[in-house]
Amino acid sequence: MNKILITQHFSRNKGNVSLLYSLVESIKKNIPDSDIIVSSYNPNETTKIFNYNCCEWPFITRNIIEKKGMFMIWNMFKESIIICLQIIVAILVRFKVIKANNLKGRFYFINILSSVDKVVSPGGHLFTNFNQFGAVFAHFYPLFLSSIIKKDYYVLAQTLGPFFGKWRFFAVLLTKYVVKHAKYVSVRDNYSLNNLSSLKIPTSMIHKTNEIVFLYPDESKFEEDNVINDSITVGVTIHHLYYKHFMSKEKYLHETVSFLSKILELGNINIKLISMELNVNDKGDHLFLKEIIQHFPNNENIYIDYISMDPRKVLNTFSKLNYLIATKTHSVVYGLRKSVPTLAIAYNEKTTYFMKDFNLSQYSIPLKDFNANDAFDIFKLLMNNTDNVKETIKMNLANIQKQALENIIILKD
Repeated sequence: MNKILITQHFSRNKGNVSLLYSLVESIKKNIPDSDIIVSSYNPNETTKIFNYNCCEWPFITRNIIEKKGMFMIWNMFKESIIICLQIIVAILVRFKVIKANNLKGRFYFINILSSVDKVVSPGGHLFTNFNQFGAVFAHFYPLFLSSIIKKDYYVLAQTLGPFFGKWRFFAVLLTKYVVKHAKYVSVRDNYSLNNLSSLKIPTSMIHKTNEIVFLYPDESKFEEDNVINDSITVGVTIHHLYYKHFMSKEKYLHETVSFLSKILELGNINIKLISMELNVNDKGDHLFLKEIIQHFPNNENIYIDYISMDPRKVLNTFSKLNYLIATKTHSVVYGLRKSVPTLAIAYNEKTTYFMKDFNLSQYSIPLKDFNANDAFDIFKLLMNNTDNVKETIKMNLANIQKQALENIIILKD
């Protein structure tokens, strides 16, 4: 039996949910004797979708993020105390002063950690100052506990960096620790290797693989082939947070609206604004999408699609598109996975590298340079080369999937 703990799954981002599904199903397929436990941001949400065996994060950020004012401050203090106690308990477990299988409540995670064979930090963009430092620490912490009690952990198919801002030093410090003590580290893009080299972190033992969501199972009953009908459907995803590193909200909104207006003027086109976040307490991308829609009053050809959190239905939605304009990382991956001609708006170079892997870098534009005119010129080029783009994606997909599969095989070996 190969008992595997997948740590720190974030259950409210549809890209992360698809990553979990691709990872777990690929493990089941290639390691049939595996027993998988998922440490989820919200175990109830994850269990409801997949019926996977789930547990809480050791550091429950949900208790802080979803509170306000004094309740947030109090919960932050309480979680800090619990973290300190968990570290002490982990040390006592390591030196066999106490038995892990007797631990319950907020120490139950250490009980689970002690019982597994391997710990997996799943793919994504976890160690970077694009995220708040609290999120970086939340992803670091279970790996730190793993190292205390001498459990092998694997960092799979991640993007590492960039690091900047006032929390840069601390984010780099945690990333260095994670890389140094891991049993195995792989990254999904050469951009990460460049980041690590610039920090004097040795990269000779770090493997370049690829994004795990490219392994999205084909056998899903929800998947369908691209739908061809009289009108053209263009899917659009935005990033409601990261544009702030490059431009004002007013500029981002203006350029996005102008770009979409130019597309609609082509005629016979429907624009589907796809929400990639679960709406909880008015947090997520839906508010920005609503602001976009307000600039198109009574236009039935542009609308918001609040697609299901179930990843099997998510991929089905993307497979029906004729074209995709994607800023969220995993939405780019969905388009490429289903051979949908995709224009990638890259808030980070990782996306540019995904497009390079498919020999489609000419259909990518950095978010920092995003403007309606240039984006529209690239979109017209994409439309004029539709068949060639589809064929190029199909030609490269098998090799990309082979690279992604290395992340699963290493767990088997």
